[in-house]
Amino acid sequence: MNDPDHTTTFDSGATLLFYGVSGDSADTLYLDTGSGVLEGKLNDDGSYTFTGKTTDVQDQGGTTFTHVQTTTVDFTTDGTQIKGISTIVDDTSCSGNCGGLGNQTCTTKVKFEGVQVDGADVPDP
Repeated sequence: MNDPDHTTTFDSGATLLFYGVSGDSADTLYLDTGSGVLEGKLNDDGSYTFTGKTTDVQDQGGTTFTHVQTTTVDFTTDGTQIKGISTIVDDTSCSGNCGGLGNQTCTTKVKFEGVQVDGADVPDP
């Protein structure tokens, strides 16, 4: 459920590293967010999509809680301008003796804008 009372006017800054690694069959694209690295692709329309998923299963005496977090970052480039949206979906489910707890999903979307910075040298490992 969207809650219009949950808003902010604070901005934040971050550096995202977008790079490709050449392989035998094709290039692989990566987006380093500072807290994780997502694998992605160039879409037919020229935009980019990067996705990652984490699954955590906790067994607690006849009750199993499963938490799945999926992060998707979509962006477009126009010259040196970058615009996009980051979407995080948190799914929590319960099986077994859940005591009335149902499945829950929370989605967070953050729009972002930035610029391309040239001149960075990344040494080969």
